[in-house]
Amino acid sequence: MALEDVYRRNVEHRTHRAGWLRAAVLGANDGLVSTSSLMIGFAAASKGELLVTAGLAGIAAGAMSMAVGEYVSVKSQSDIEKTDRDIEISQLQEDPKGELLELTHIYMDRGLTKELASQVASALHEHDALEAHLRDELGHFDHTKARPLQAGVASAIAFSAGGVVPLLGA
Repeated sequence: MALEDVYRRNVEHRTHRAGWLRAAVLGANDGLVSTSSLMIGFAAASKGELLVTAGLAGIAAGAMSMAVGEYVSVKSQSDIEKTDRDIEISQLQEDPKGELLELTHIYMDRGLTKELASQVASALHEHDALEAHLRDELGHFDHTKARPLQAGVASAIAFSAGGVVPLLGA
């Protein structure tokens, strides 16, 4: 199998969608439940003409709340990833031999012999030591990187979509 075919097969994985999809599912569910609850409360307490207004207000308020909440949550994850990156840069500058040894032990723990682990760690250190440590020591991958804006927008849109369901029923 050619390397291009292997890459194409890996593109099929869904991990890179986890951030926005999680936000969207939460947003849609919250939009449905929150808007329904608000509308039921208004229907029980007042006249019917306020029902649609309450539904629209609930969707607007909830979408903004979900977007900001999701953004702040994912932004904190992004900040942690950046801090970890900065720490790793510092460690690589201060003790490159110790970091190479650490990477060697990571590969040994994954089942490579000491010799092979040392060869792999050395080759990856020469190519891009920071990338090797971010990926293999900390589990940071570009396709799973925290994306606060994307998560916030997905959450707001999904909340609105979920909130429209009870509004249409009204």
